[in-house]
Amino acid sequence: MAIFEVVTGQIRLDSRRRFFELHETFLLPAMKVVGIKPVVLLITEVGEYGRFLDIYEYIDFADYQRKTDALLANEGIEDYYESIGGCIHGNINISLMTELPYAQRWAGDV
Repeated sequence: MAIFEVVTGQIRLDSRRRFFELHETFLLPAMKVVGIKPVVLLITEVGEYGRFLDIYEYIDFADYQRKTDALLANEGIEDYYESIGGCIHGNINISLMTELPYAQRWAGDV
């Protein structure tokens, strides 16, 4: 059963450019090296301005754990988290989710 890591947060308005720069130049390349691929990367432009939603897919919990451990072993990850933390209002929220058991049955009808 696939596992989805859902990462959300609110970007400080004065740090939007820095957030995107860190995300694009460090996080996504580091994730690619360990085999983590984004399913969707979204940002609100109307409503809660600057709210981001990133979703990454894993084969199962073991795949999630293996790839997350590899990412956290990256030598620059602590500096990344310290820098990105200054761009975020509040906390970054991470949830692990699965699909609804019947979701695939209805996917073609939408």
